Amino acid sequence: DQWLQQTAPRQLVAHFGGQQLGNLDLSTAERTLIAVGPEGGLTDEEAAQAGANGWQLVDLGCRVLRVETAAVVLASAVALARISHHQEHKGHEEIK
Repeated sequence: DQWLQQTAPRQLVAHFGGQQLGNLDLSTAERTLIAVGPEGGLTDEEAAQAGANGWQLVDLGCRVLRVETAAVVLASAVALARISHHQEHKGHEEIK
């Protein structure tokens, strides 16, 4: 799959059984790629391939989310952590 070949300092893929979203340190302001699988999630083989390609598996919680919702949840968590980190280290300046 082409998405597996993408690289960034941080690569997160939603997958049940991965590291809990709330336990991740997303505070660094590095470039982040996110991916979500189809409804029903990634297969075990796809998850293993993602991990082998440097993607971190992230569990979004106990409820099964629609693809559209999972993408927004993961992107929002990264954006919120980035904003919080920026405000802690730079004051309340606008993020560009």
